[in-house]
Amino acid sequence: MNRPRFSDLINKDFFPKNGIALDLGCHKGRESGKLIEMGFEVDAVDIDNLVDIKGPKFNFIQQDIKDFNIKKDSYNLVLAYYVLPFLKDKELIQKTIDSIKNGLKKGELAIITLFGDKHEWNGKRGKIAFFQ
Repeated sequence: MNRPRFSDLINKDFFPKNGIALDLGCHKGRESGKLIEMGFEVDAVDIDNLVDIKGPKFNFIQQDIKDFNIKKDSYNLVLAYYVLPFLKDKELIQKTIDSIKNGLKKGELAIITLFGDKHEWNGKRGKIAFFQ
């Protein structure tokens, strides 16, 4: 199964060119770094502090994303890129998606990835939520 690459998405017409972005579950910050290069200010949230990004346009918040309060109408872009299924519980995932929608400015973009039954990580059931 082909996973959409972030580098392909940022070149699409629908992708915002700058603004304020939230990277939920940023891991090492690869996507956050790319957004900063594009001119975004980035808030990045992850339970582990693995990022090595510093600078005035980057704000790292070490917190579990399920406990992170997304402020209403704050972001031009929200990424939940290969992270929501790790919440394991479909109701919690839906709650987080609702919070993401609430945090977006009107007409702006969220990129959310979920896993289906045919996803390559399907054998890890119990650690990841899958959707049918």
